[in-house]
Amino acid sequence: MIHDPARCRLGRRPAKRDPRLFLLAEYLASPLPLPPAAKDWSEAVDNWGQMLNDRMGDCAIAGRGHQHQLRTALAGHEETPTDALIEADYVAVTGMEGAAYDPQTGANDNGCVLEDVLSYYRKKAEIGAYAFVRPRSLDHLRFTIDAFESAYVGVDLPITAQHQQVWDVVDPGLQGDSSVGSWGGHCIVLSGYDESGFTCVTWGQTKRLTTAWWLAYGVEAYAVLSPEMIDGAGNVPSGFNMDALRADLAAL
Repeated sequence: MIHDPARCRLGRRPAKRDPRLFLLAEYLASPLPLPPAAKDWSEAVDNWGQMLNDRMGDCAIAGRGHQHQLRTALAGHEETPTDALIEADYVAVTGMEGAAYDPQTGANDNGCVLEDVLSYYRKKAEIGAYAFVRPRSLDHLRFTIDAFESAYVGVDLPITAQHQQVWDVVDPGLQGDSSVGSWGGHCIVLSGYDESGFTCVTWGQTKRLTTAWWLAYGVEAYAVLSPEMIDGAGNVPSGFNMDALRADLAAL
């Protein structure tokens, strides 16, 4: 699929790297149980929806909306956040970060920091916890997608991504229109993977990106755990130390 860049808003602001941020690697068994060679959860959803990311820079909120949509679909009761709820969450998070987005005038449409978005949804009890995944660790990223049904990630898009059917590296030197972030920062959800790359959800559709492209332009990634996993009502993935995470949450 080729997107019209005029209808594709971005909106991921640079990461903060909070020193208190949990690291996924600290809760994984060694050696890590290898995930399946391929996994794709995205077929559970028929209509993703833009979640207003064609009108404002709320990609980080839309990404969480798509994760919620996917998780509930896989649980058998798909829930799609309304545009009104997406907008309200965008106003709330931008307000946490400074000047709140004004839906009436469009002022302060400055996007969000992914960590702030995850912190906001954790305080709302819509997620149980989240942990940083090292972007260059493909095994950890695949484990995250397999174990937690998706990965919440940030990319620095090049201009070359605007009209590509599949996101792939055009210039290995990453110069000119291929330079990192030359289009801007964006939040997407990785919903599947195989030996050649990943499937993501963005702008209301699924899209393929190659492994080489991710290694060039992927800059942050997070595993998002459901509240059920934290309180013991949900299944704990093999190889993940939930007891240690619960202890760290209690001490936070």
